Amino acid sequence: MDDLREEPTKVAKDIIDQGSKGLKFANEAENRIVNILNAYRECEQLSLQQKQEIDALKAKIGAKAEIIVEGEVCWKALDREKKAPYCSRCWIKNKELMPMRDDRNGIHTCIECNNSWDDGTYREPKDQTGRSPWGDRKWK
Repeated sequence: MDDLREEPTKVAKDIIDQGSKGLKFANEAENRIVNILNAYRECEQLSLQQKQEIDALKAKIGAKAEIIVEGEVCWKALDREKKAPYCSRCWIKNKELMPMRDDRNGIHTCIECNNSWDDGTYREPKDQTGRSPWGDRKWK
């Protein structure tokens, strides 16, 4: 008779043990799923950052491929009218497009390294008689 009373208790205890093991397994599974989701999010973020870096490098390569160097200046290949000269010295040395300041006398000067370029439009000022304000001096 004691066996009959102990049997339901033993069955109940086994059920509780199994439920406890199941709950422990479920908690471990949940933790693993959370870790996997976090790793996925990190990979997704890293992938986005790498895509942005690749796009930036592609743009930089594209920009470099579109530069035409002519002596002391360089131009963007798409700039058909050659509106703004860039310093070829800075381009060759640093691969950076540094604009050249127009000094309004036919001379363009790099804002970074002071390299200059004469565009050939400079005309020496003359007075009403056609003489230079500096006279006929010869510069040494």
